[in-house]
Amino acid sequence: MSRKKLIGDADSADPEAWEWAYGSGSQVLKYEKDKNLTDFQLALDLLSEETARQKKGVFLTGCFGGRFDHLWSTFISFLKRSDRYVPIGMADEKEGLMLIDGPDFLELYFKKKTGSSITHSIFRFMYRGFNKRVRWPLDNVRLEYCNPYSISNRLESEKIIISADSGRLGVYWEWCGAAD
Repeated sequence: MSRKKLIGDADSADPEAWEWAYGSGSQVLKYEKDKNLTDFQLALDLLSEETARQKKGVFLTGCFGGRFDHLWSTFISFLKRSDRYVPIGMADEKEGLMLIDGPDFLELYFKKKTGSSITHSIFRFMYRGFNKRVRWPLDNVRLEYCNPYSISNRLESEKIIISADSGRLGVYWEWCGAAD
């Protein structure tokens, strides 16, 4: 069986992408447009079935897409099903999000392009920890899910260190004004 899979209903994908998948020997699982789950939810469920004996890490790419409703559905589905795999993060060419389950820490390195800046935000799902080497450090603070004030922080160096003593923490970043 092919490890490459294309899963979905083809309602928003380029037809050439579907043709490429067929031609490359990928396993293609095509669904009806009218269904109860999103294409992404179907893909996560399939991944969970295939890796039931071994919990694998998942990092999503190209998932922000410009529509908040799709992003919110993708993100919540990613977290809700995380008892079946390890949600690591998601990113595209402009922004990204890494997840930490405490107790743990994360070191992120950013190489800035000339004339660009990088902002980052921390979102708590349950969190106590620290955030260092940034404009506004957060040392041993308790962030509340319903009061997300820890947004739009700025880097003071190419590396940031973020720890979570407990709970789940999302670390978001965006490359602002970066020249291609």
